[in-house]
Amino acid sequence: MNNNTALLSTLTESEMYREYERAFSAATGLPLALRPRDAWQAPFRGKAKENSFCAMMAKKSASCAACLCMQERMGEAAENQAAVLKCHFGMMEAAVPVKLGSETIGYLSTGQVFTQMPTGRQVEKVVKAVRKLVPGVAPKAVREAYRNTRVMPRMQFLAITRLLQIFAGHLAIKSNQVVLARANAEPVAVVRAKAFIRENLQEDNRSLWDRESLICHLDLEYVNFDNPAYPFLNEERIFALQEPVVDTAEKLLASYGIHPLKLMTGRGYHLVWRIGRGSKAFDDLAAFGHVSPSLKRLYATELAPTGEHVTPGLGAAFAGLGMVMEFVAHGVKSRAAPRCEVPVELGAIETGGGPQGREMISVDITEYVSRLRIERARERLANPNVRISEIACEVGFQSLTHFNRVFRKIVGEAPTTFREKLSLPLAA
Repeated sequence: MNNNTALLSTLTESEMYREYERAFSAATGLPLALRPRDAWQAPFRGKAKENSFCAMMAKKSASCAACLCMQERMGEAAENQAAVLKCHFGMMEAAVPVKLGSETIGYLSTGQVFTQMPTGRQVEKVVKAVRKLVPGVAPKAVREAYRNTRVMPRMQFLAITRLLQIFAGHLAIKSNQVVLARANAEPVAVVRAKAFIRENLQEDNRSLWDRESLICHLDLEYVNFDNPAYPFLNEERIFALQEPVVDTAEKLLASYGIHPLKLMTGRGYHLVWRIGRGSKAFDDLAAFGHVSPSLKRLYATELAPTGEHVTPGLGAAFAGLGMVMEFVAHGVKSRAAPRCEVPVELGAIETGGGPQGREMISVDITEYVSRLRIERARERLANPNVRISEIACEVGFQSLTHFNRVFRKIVGEAPTTFREKLSLPLAA
């Protein structure tokens, strides 16, 4: 069993697919099948709502061969788009491709239906053809089964095909999730170790500073918005794509005397170094770092479980480091982008599509600048005369969608909702 066949088997056994199959057949009266690309078998054998005439024919080798030839033609027609074809006996079938990224891994199929009632002459012609294919078959049984075939208007059948296209999109998402889960599957020992840490260690959250140093972290990674599993299936290509970015980042940091620890992950690299507290570099960062009043109040809050808080000097140094990291990231992007085959952006910004989908290299510094930018945005949202899109651009976000997503994550609500609450009249 190849990887795609195993993946389709997992999808077919999933609760999501089984529930949809039951609902689909109950609502439409038609069978539904999810089959691999190269399956050499009748797709609806044993399915709920299987056509009785087709079930009769599938038992006979000669007629079954005609059905299989039909499935081969259907697969070719539905490689990249929905296809509707008429079989040897005048019945309609439809198939839509199920994708994993840009690759077709199988088809959702339905059919065995007439779009108009066959005439008596057509029925007798089919009976005659079947008797040639299957000697000894009872004409009455063939005639009865054929006439009992479901009849529906062509537009209704096309609408049902559209439903399959929509569900195929959901299956594509589920496919990515399955592949990612398999790629990230951890040994039992690791799972147990993580469970032990969660149960026995009080402090779950780590920050980018500790009692002795500021930790500097430049996150470089490949992102594919259409196929999240792609980097785990094509490691050589995605790391080759990142070479210009990593090379540029290391040379830029080296020009300032910084030689970071270089860590490789499943999708890219982490470049890490530290700045000791009490050092001149730390004091310089604190001198030009600005912390907004709302963030100062947050920093003054005692943090569980230690009861510690972020000192003004540490908060200012971290803000200054955010500005420096933003400068470094812009330098990496501007120098590496002309040498890179895919777009290079500051953060996971959706880009135009290509042969492998919407892919890009992210120079991610959001852990430094996102909260600072959002705090500035919260202050600016108090002015009802400034559009939210202008505020997003002003504080440093390259897209309104990204701004809305980060704002909601940090503040807990959308910018529009936050602004509306600011404008509510105070209770008497």
